[in-house]
Amino acid sequence: MTDNVLTVDCSGLSCPEPALAAKKALTSTKSGIVEVLVDSTTSRDNVLRAGKRACWAGEALERDEGGFRVVFRK
Repeated sequence: MTDNVLTVDCSGLSCPEPALAAKKALTSTKSGIVEVLVDSTTSRDNVLRAGKRACWAGEALERDEGGFRVVFRK
């Protein structure tokens, strides 16, 4: 069985929008995996903090096209 992945694309958004979008997704989804796409280190760090506060484990991976893919697992 594979988990459904919810993807939230926050590329091009400035802080605090990515963190707010991540928090909304993490607190409202039934998916076991949420990935948030961001394009700056500041957004990456803020999204990771938002996930931690929502009790999700997260890791950031660099994307080949630039930016980061922050993956959260419950």
